[in-house]
Amino acid sequence: MSEVREIRPKDTSINDKQLIVGLIPCQNRYFLDIIWPVIKPGLDSLCEQSMGELTAYEVWRDVFHGKQHLYLLYSDDSGMPVDEFRFQEVFLDKMKSPRKGFVAFGLMSFLPHTALITIAHIEPEYRGTVVFQKAYDFLEREAKKMNAPYLSAATPYPPLEEKLKKAGYTAVYTVYRKKL
Repeated sequence: MSEVREIRPKDTSINDKQLIVGLIPCQNRYFLDIIWPVIKPGLDSLCEQSMGELTAYEVWRDVFHGKQHLYLLYSDDSGMPVDEFRFQEVFLDKMKSPRKGFVAFGLMSFLPHTALITIAHIEPEYRGTVVFQKAYDFLEREAKKMNAPYLSAATPYPPLEEKLKKAGYTAVYTVYRKKL
């Protein structure tokens, strides 16, 4: 489920900045507790949209136990290039002030035949920018590193469906839910 909406004019300032992507280590309350207040508002919105399919507690538990990987994206306006081997080092520095420069988060779980992007949230001021493409490109590289045969994503938002199709995704099935 993704909450990536183009509801504001495009902010091109992020286009010139580097995105720092970090992975929160599982079974580590220290980092999870630092970042939780930052991601919880976006997560609560996504959980509400899921009509009970997800809860914030379930997501927290899944990340803590390693069932899902929590990736965070930050803008970096330092002007210093950061290669993929230094992302985690620079990311740790971002944890000193976790709200500053926060752009997005995504969760990926690992099913028998696919790496599944279960949740993606981009902060409102970054929607409609290059963040979506850069984030999904990064997650695709991560899935390939793990030798996942497929990368899957789900969304209730039609404009995102078009972006996914342009990125090479194929619609497999549609899920509808009714509250009883």
